[in-house]
Amino acid sequence: MNDQLISFSDVSISFPVFTADRSVRRKLLRKQTFQSDKEKSTSNLKVVDSLKNINLSILKGERVGLFGPNGAGKTTLLRSMTGAYKPQIGRILVRGRVTSLLDITIGFMDDATGYENITIQGLQLGMTFEEIAKKKDEVIKFSGLGDKIFLPLRTYSSGMRVRLAFSLCTCIEPDIILLDEWLSVGDAEFQEKASARLKEFISGVSIVVIASHSLSLLRSVCTKIVYLQNGKINRVEKVSK
Repeated sequence: MNDQLISFSDVSISFPVFTADRSVRRKLLRKQTFQSDKEKSTSNLKVVDSLKNINLSILKGERVGLFGPNGAGKTTLLRSMTGAYKPQIGRILVRGRVTSLLDITIGFMDDATGYENITIQGLQLGMTFEEIAKKKDEVIKFSGLGDKIFLPLRTYSSGMRVRLAFSLCTCIEPDIILLDEWLSVGDAEFQEKASARLKEFISGVSIVVIASHSLSLLRSVCTKIVYLQNGKINRVEKVSK
């Protein structure tokens, strides 16, 4: 039990979806048939079951792949590990420091400089001011932004934003790393050093969970693969090395 860092017990997650009815004909029909306000609100509300009765344990040292078609629940499962999504049913336990490489540029402030955003984003990642101060030079050097680090983030290209975010996310020392596909960031030169850094980064953590549409990639880096379909776990495959 001490080696169990992530645990899902009978977890189900649903999302309400409100659909706007823009059909003039249907609105007129409702008027003609005197549909009540309650019936209208009910017809505009749908619930999507993203995860259904998930039971999963991930142990220290495991590299876990999530595989399945679009809409299978891979990203929802990853986001629930970060605490972004809470289950309506069941319980999720996560022990350890988590680094999520899902939406690495979320949380940046456009009017702040790249330099200031290192502190802003670092705090959101759970770093202390002392940790951020120690890592700032490393982040700036790896990003290759040079003096542009002192410009407002709104002047950055999307590639520059990703380079800064990647450099920051991979400078901390987490217990658990979450990825949605293998990251490819920046131009060809930066991609090469980023890929090498990501491999090194992953090798030093307790748990890696990666979602991908590539079964060959998952079999090359993972110790087990969780097959998802329509929000449910179909099976779990142990990968022999």
